[in-house]
Amino acid sequence: MGGRGSSGARNSGGKTSEASHAKELSWNEEKEYLKNLGYSEREAELMRDVMTVYIQNPNRVQQYEKNIDGLIERMPEYKGEVFRGIVVDEATSYKVGQTIAEGKISSWTSEKSVAREYSGSAEYASQNAWQKGRGQKSVIFVTNDSGGASISRFHSSGNEKYHKEVITKSTAKYSVSKVSRTVESGGREIEYVYLKRKR
Repeated sequence: MGGRGSSGARNSGGKTSEASHAKELSWNEEKEYLKNLGYSEREAELMRDVMTVYIQNPNRVQQYEKNIDGLIERMPEYKGEVFRGIVVDEATSYKVGQTIAEGKISSWTSEKSVAREYSGSAEYASQNAWQKGRGQKSVIFVTNDSGGASISRFHSSGNEKYHKEVITKSTAKYSVSKVSRTVESGGREIEYVYLKRKR
């Protein structure tokens, strides 16, 4: 959360900078959105900070999982197809009927191209595919029933691709309905695993 408390920084004319003011307005908008979801003033401020931590470094989110799970429950459920790109050991296999439960807050995207990046396929297509990443494979989970929520409103700045992010609860479970494979132009194979949410 570095710099979060510096929104009042002033320029040589004694006025709040335009960039800082825009960020402050964004934070206020996020807080108002959270209050509309039923959070108190203080709870909204804390939840806004939690989401700032998540966006800056998702790997630090474990201690806040319950908070974010609760937020996902309050937010409108995302409707539409989403993708999650991962890199797994080559020996990992997925079969129809298998249950997938990651046991953590999971990040998805409505942009297939972004999932390809996270699956490593874009990187391997432009490099020596079998020199780097040997023993691993690219996997993209696909579902139109994630049960997650879009957090685009919390991405007030940064790379546009993150504005397509959808997150799912740590307790989310899915069933594999289909598995298919395609080969990229660079020779990298992607395994597409289609999922249905388990209720």
